[in-house]
Amino acid sequence: MAPSALWINAIGPPCQPATAWHACEPAFTLLPSFLVTGVLAMVVAVVVLIWSAAFVQRDHGGVVLLLLAILLFVVGGGFYTLFFGVFAGIAGIAGIKIGAPLPWWRAHLPTGTARVMVRLWPWILIAYLAWVSASWFVGAAFGDLMLRLAQVNALATPVLLVLILVTSFAYDTQTEMETKDPESFD
Repeated sequence: MAPSALWINAIGPPCQPATAWHACEPAFTLLPSFLVTGVLAMVVAVVVLIWSAAFVQRDHGGVVLLLLAILLFVVGGGFYTLFFGVFAGIAGIAGIKIGAPLPWWRAHLPTGTARVMVRLWPWILIAYLAWVSASWFVGAAFGDLMLRLAQVNALATPVLLVLILVTSFAYDTQTEMETKDPESFD
């Protein structure tokens, strides 16, 4: 069956985007078949997962992740994966390498702010992941509430992701400084 437009819903009938809190998971596809869209979206998603887990720390890893996220989007991976993939790809392009020193953050993050951020890590990440996981159950039980909160969730997600990123940098900066000077964060 061929999609009638480039904008599709990953969850088909009887799902109604206007009444479902998840808007029937909107997606975009350039492909002329729902079957091909579904298969390619899953294959590209597996490639994204493998790249993210094993190769993103390499040179140009962020660029490749960004391109894979865009490819996943155009084969029906959805808008949410595009957002998260672009966010992660930009972080990789910005030169943030796993295990690398963080001199810019150390120089620009005030000590008091860093201490607060360190206390938030990893709890803010755990809370965000718990909310994302639980949202499907909450949405099934309280669909109207989730529908009313959809815009709040859409606005809160980028803010929380940036906060998660900053708290992780603060934590890594503290760990890096404690390794060099154990009394620097007492």
